[in-house]
Amino acid sequence: MNLITKLKTVKLSTWITISAVAITAAGSGIGFGIWFHNSFYGGETVDYGAIDVNSFNVDYNQYYQSYQKEMNSGAKVVWEDKYSPAQMANLALALYAHQDRVLCQGYGTGRASVVDQEIRSTAIKVGNKFFKESNSLSSVVNIAWRFYEEGDELTTYFGKCKGSNVEVGVFDADEPTVQTKDEYSAQWGRPISTPIAHVINDRTVLTNDQLHSKAYGKTEVVKTDSGYVIDLEMDPTTTVIKYIYEMKSLSDLPKFPSFEYCHLVFETDLDLKLSKSLAIEKYFANTGSIGAYVTCTMTSRYQYDGDIEIPKLSTPCEYVYVY
Repeated sequence: MNLITKLKTVKLSTWITISAVAITAAGSGIGFGIWFHNSFYGGETVDYGAIDVNSFNVDYNQYYQSYQKEMNSGAKVVWEDKYSPAQMANLALALYAHQDRVLCQGYGTGRASVVDQEIRSTAIKVGNKFFKESNSLSSVVNIAWRFYEEGDELTTYFGKCKGSNVEVGVFDADEPTVQTKDEYSAQWGRPISTPIAHVINDRTVLTNDQLHSKAYGKTEVVKTDSGYVIDLEMDPTTTVIKYIYEMKSLSDLPKFPSFEYCHLVFETDLDLKLSKSLAIEKYFANTGSIGAYVTCTMTSRYQYDGDIEIPKLSTPCEYVYVY
């Protein structure tokens, strides 16, 4: 296997371009010294090394077996009576992960002080093949990634968004990085065949008596006529123990980000089939000499039928959902 370890990356520090944001701050009448300190310093340092990452693994196969057992029992399942909010979310994710053909497409925005970032993502599973695209675009950053997984091999391509279109990436076919699952997971936190980067279990989901002062919302399950809305206020440290590797690698950060809050929402039908999810986060991105608080929202929709195929490297993903 040809392993190319050197990735072309654009640092997040280019996003936080001091000259660009200083002009904006001055033009808005904000005192630069006060504004700069409040915007680009702060953030707590989290000792992620003290956490046993493997103890937070989620067995989606086991969740899927539990789901199948419930569905095959012949009885009407009242999920909210038998399972916790975290377990309901994982049952839904396990069902999604075990579809033979499925597409998840996300639309998001990130804001660091006065700079807005547009984000697009696509994840596709067809049989035992997996695909992921992650594009980001702002006035000072232009990043596009593609990942292909089959068997024990993951191939990564780096590129840029085409012009001002965040939904179309242009990638260098001649310089892929080829890794095993273990090599990829050590760098990115998880293989792309894992349905979500966040760790969801009863240890990482906060009950309402555990909410901290900076929490975004609360944990609750609301049943509607058509399904469930599962709101999860997450522990801002243990939830992201795998996600931080992906964030660090995507933006070539010298240090892991530290989270202020992380809130996840899943919308399902009455059988826990996912239709929509939402991630709302605030974190401090440390670039070494400086850093910035970033607020980010990501809305994802799930498709289980229709023309779902893994695109070739030269084929753009089609973003069709209205958010």
